[in-house]
Amino acid sequence: MFDIKELREIQMYILDEVVKVCEKYNVDYWLDSGSLLGAIRHKGFIPWDDDIDIAMKQEDLEFIVPKLKDKLPSNIEIHDGRTSNYEMWGIPIKVMYKPSKIIPSKYIETSNFDEKIFIDIFSYIPVLKEKYTHMNKYLISFLTRCHTHDISSNYYKRKHKIRFYIFKFMKIFITKKVSKKIIDKYIIKNKNGESWTFNPYFWPMHVSQLFTNECYNNFKEVEFENRVYKIPVDYHQVLCKKYGENYMIPPSKREQDELKHIEGIEIYEYPWKK
Repeated sequence: MFDIKELREIQMYILDEVVKVCEKYNVDYWLDSGSLLGAIRHKGFIPWDDDIDIAMKQEDLEFIVPKLKDKLPSNIEIHDGRTSNYEMWGIPIKVMYKPSKIIPSKYIETSNFDEKIFIDIFSYIPVLKEKYTHMNKYLISFLTRCHTHDISSNYYKRKHKIRFYIFKFMKIFITKKVSKKIIDKYIIKNKNGESWTFNPYFWPMHVSQLFTNECYNNFKEVEFENRVYKIPVDYHQVLCKKYGENYMIPPSKREQDELKHIEGIEIYEYPWKK
């Protein structure tokens, strides 16, 4: 059993450095997914959670990633799976602490999961609601999941065995190039779109979720681990769509265990020790 306090201290260090750069360039970010839920339900990390999720609009992400690469301390690096023609679909931008290593949980272990301590940056894209039909959503989800890293995970094999083999089989016939062409055609991007959804290349499992403009245009600050970070003003809508109306009720012990990403960590140098 590793010291989760050390892991979280490094993750908070990464988060604060990312936030500094975002604030320097007036880029809105917000706590997202499990970190947003943790802020509301626990005023910090969910007790069994071992990562940090933040998000921003896609156009802001494109602007800030080069700035992060340039302005972050030398002990932090950016892993951007998109730099090789979306080579690693299903993986968000990862901001990693270089002098570290993580040992992945048995639930998510994959051949691609060779990482350092990190936080995730997801992005959202604006879409026109009337053009983003149910058929389009599920087509996009299917095509991205055929090529996502998640399909190679041990957890996915156990949890969704039939789907695992369907996706494995279909990716032989539907190449990434073809998939991307179809996906980009059906994602009707519009800066003035009425709704927002996950960038499907980062997280295809949630492209069916649509959020109103109010969610990602208005923010407030809340406490997270005795510090203050941004969240959507309409966080209730976000959390209901992601976790259901009973999001304030913790999941079972088994579900908690399956949500863990990390089995162990190694830290070779601490940022606060000169």
